[in-house]
Amino acid sequence: MPMLLLSLSASGQSMFGDLFSGWPFGGSRAPALTQKDPVSFEYDIAYKYDFFNMEFDASHGSIVPSSTIHTSVMTPSVGISVLQSETVAHRLMVGIDIAKNMGENPVRNTIFAPDEGDMRLENTRLLREVTLYYRAQAILGKGLFTAYAGVFPRRFTQGEYSEAIFSDMYKVLDRNLEGMMLQYRTARMNAELACDWFSKYGVDRREKFQIFTAGEYEFTPWLSAGWDGSMLHFACSESANIVAYNNMLDVYLRLDLSHSTHMDEFSIKLGPKAIYQYQQDGGELFGINVAAGAESVLKLKKRSWGVQNTLFAGRDMMPLYDLEYNLNGVDSADGEILYRPYAGDLYTGSAFYHGASEGISFYDKLEMYYQPHLTRFLDLKVSVDFHITSGEYGFAGTQQKVAFLFDLDALRHPAIKFKKENTSSRRRNRDYKGGKINL
Repeated sequence: MPMLLLSLSASGQSMFGDLFSGWPFGGSRAPALTQKDPVSFEYDIAYKYDFFNMEFDASHGSIVPSSTIHTSVMTPSVGISVLQSETVAHRLMVGIDIAKNMGENPVRNTIFAPDEGDMRLENTRLLREVTLYYRAQAILGKGLFTAYAGVFPRRFTQGEYSEAIFSDMYKVLDRNLEGMMLQYRTARMNAELACDWFSKYGVDRREKFQIFTAGEYEFTPWLSAGWDGSMLHFACSESANIVAYNNMLDVYLRLDLSHSTHMDEFSIKLGPKAIYQYQQDGGELFGINVAAGAESVLKLKKRSWGVQNTLFAGRDMMPLYDLEYNLNGVDSADGEILYRPYAGDLYTGSAFYHGASEGISFYDKLEMYYQPHLTRFLDLKVSVDFHITSGEYGFAGTQQKVAFLFDLDALRHPAIKFKKENTSSRRRNRDYKGGKINL
């Protein structure tokens, strides 16, 4: 099977030579991409298993209800790769999610929940969302530029996002992006900008899209700065005219002590978080909310065992969460206006960031996990999370999670390292995920 080859010098040095300062490869040859044929057949199979159990009886489900998400998803895809030049490559792929939500079978003779009798839940109807995308990669200046367009897996994102922007549960349930994404990375920095347009304007269907971005720049091996942010546009439909906006931005500094300790990972991230959220009717803005807070993330890892503690203190990051909006207009057929809260329609982050509207609140999440190094194409993580809030109940409950990923593309097209092997595991994982140049 034709595959992308990385050109090497006679001394065994990388094709990148001195392109990136600080690379361990050395050499002076210009970067080049080679493959057996200019146009080659491509194929990929990705499999993801997620067990996501939420036990929030301690807080009576007042923040997040107890539930279990148990999914098995396989995404086969095929396409072509085209080598335009020694520095530019293209890929065009089509695939489909074959997804099963465990236990979600249709119930006969439903009485209280008609949707549970939907025949689309039959095992014979597991073909879900189609993936159809174009990808371009090019060596630009001292970095690697990657662009995606179409419907493509969310796992292609490289940014590190706060759970106030994307919750773990949301990333499990919304597996694909519909739109475009731009990424750029060098030996010291990485950045991405993406647009997910997941609801089109209709009679009752509201237009909805989200623009999000993240990046980080490394000043020294122990100090870096970065950001992550999102703008979610929840627009009107033909039957309802209210528009809502959810804008959020984080900036942070990261102190990495892995090099001076015996830990595989020891880092502290700290920075402010701000929101600007409002509603709009025609050209008039109302319900404007501006708030801020601060978040710290501590990461410790030794071999396969790790701990991550996330602490947030500040104002309510989701002030419109409980506010109800009209599903239809005043001109509905029966004259009745229907309402429901914004909640997950406007927010893709964890509801634990929906704190007190008055005063300062805090939220702490402690994650303890086991993540052994299997191979570059297999990833396993088993974890338990503890949630503590400043609300009425304090200890809110726990989560138990198991995630397994098989990625054939990672085997067929090994990643290029941006750092030496003796760097922290955080960088090794980050660079492996984003360091591919393949067709």
